[in-house]
Formats: sequence, C-alpha cells, structure tokens
Amino acid sequence: MSCPDCLTGDILPGEPTGASSIQGAYLAPATGNSSTSGRAILLLADAFGLPLRNFKILADKFAAELQCNVWVPDYFEGRPLADLDSILTFLLPDRANVKMTLFDGSDSFSR
Repeated sequence: MSCPDCLTGDILPGEPTGASSIQGAYLAPATGNSSTSGRAILLLADAFGLPLRNFKILADKFAAELQCNVWVPDYFEGRPLADLDSILTFLLPDRANVKMTLFDGSDSFSR
C-alpha cells in the first residue's frame, strides 16, 4: 500500500543532519548514549536515490526515534535512475493551488 504522495510527489520539510561517508552512503547517527546499542537500520532509497533529501531526513528521524544508527547506501553511485531535476519539473505545478499527479486514470503520464 502506498501513500498519496507516492503518486503526486513531495519533498519533506527540513534539512538532513547526518553525514555522507567516503563510499557515498549517508549515516544518520543515533542520538545520545545509544550509539553503542549494537543495532542499525539499513534504509534503501527508491529510484531518486540520495540526491532527493527525503531519505536522509527519514534516516535522521528513524535514528532519533529508534536510538540506533541508520545507513542509506548510495547504490546508484551518485547517478539515480530518475533524474531529480526533470522529475521535479514534471511533478511541480506551473501555477499556484494546483495539485499535480503522475496519473490521470489513463495508462500514460499526465501533467
């Protein structure tokens, strides 16, 4: 089951607070004294990859609430399957108060 934003696109508010490693993975460290808990989460991004900050923000929230490190690997090596700029241009409305969707009920993309 997906949320409504999966079909319309959305960028989460806020800025990531974790750090990128040399290998390109994003680490959201556990807060407080829990960094030695022995637990970790591996969060896999979708086709937008790490250039879309949503997964970094989600990793930060998971790390804070679950008190464990959260890793988001860059398995696209900086080249996500979906180009963020072209997708955002497609998803964002060209005028105020217009909600855009990927699908209009037909089998093709619509704007």
